[in-house]
Amino acid sequence: MSDWPAFEDPALRERLTLDHDAFTGLVTAMAGSIGAREFTQAIYERALGYPWARPASSFLLDGEDATDLEPVSAGMSVADDVARLLGAGPRRFPLLAFGSNGAPATLALKFAHLAPEQRRLVVTAGDLHDFDVGAGAAATHYGALPGTIFPSPGTAVRASVLWVTSEQFAALCWTEISYRLGRLDRIRFEPDVGGAIGTVFGFASRWGAPHAVSRPAAAALRR
Repeated sequence: MSDWPAFEDPALRERLTLDHDAFTGLVTAMAGSIGAREFTQAIYERALGYPWARPASSFLLDGEDATDLEPVSAGMSVADDVARLLGAGPRRFPLLAFGSNGAPATLALKFAHLAPEQRRLVVTAGDLHDFDVGAGAAATHYGALPGTIFPSPGTAVRASVLWVTSEQFAALCWTEISYRLGRLDRIRFEPDVGGAIGTVFGFASRWGAPHAVSRPAAAALRR
């Protein structure tokens, strides 16, 4: 699980490696192209609904259909169980989800343009240790404050791991405009059933998280 997926699109690779100034210029240009919009009840309700409905346990997504998964077989690793459920196919990478990417409806929408075989994935629920999740320091175009992770020793936060192909990974990267992509090594993600996962890829807000008394606000409020 140590090496990175191959992102074939040079435009995606370029965007993922933007420095702060170039990223700020990109976001400023995008915001200017949207222009003013009328406030509506639908926009308001969408913002309040973030991160939308997410199953409490692991599930298999097939197109728009989400099915709860049975516990991992005794002695079987999570990665092996993913292979059992999805069959032989392209390599899959563990991608951390702590917001709307854990919602079946969101994933179905983001994968809608992919081939049918690329619209299937396993989502493993569990607890991520020594990190917390709080609001990012910049709003989305529809008004919600998206989540971001940050280090928080001693904290265990509910999250998921998506087992994505390179194509699925790239599709998600295109939608996570305000995030920086990275890899977390030597972490502890404990699935509800099965052995701990020590390496995951993940998104963290380029804007960071709001702070209160020198700590990220979510961490400060928990103490």
